Amino acid sequence: MCSRKTRFSIYKKRNIIKRFFARLKQFRGIATRYRQAEINLLCINTTRLRYDRS
Repeated sequence: MCSRKTRFSIYKKRNIIKRFFARLKQFRGIATRYRQAEINLLCINTTRLRYDRS
């Protein structure tokens, strides 16, 4: 058996960092959806303007 001492403070900090990045990933998904919706709306408006002019 290995007689190393477990350092629980490292695991606590690791957990905090892991949860932080998980939260960032959630916000990235939300931001991507809003960005995609914005691009789609811009395309629709551009297409509408082209047909209105002709």
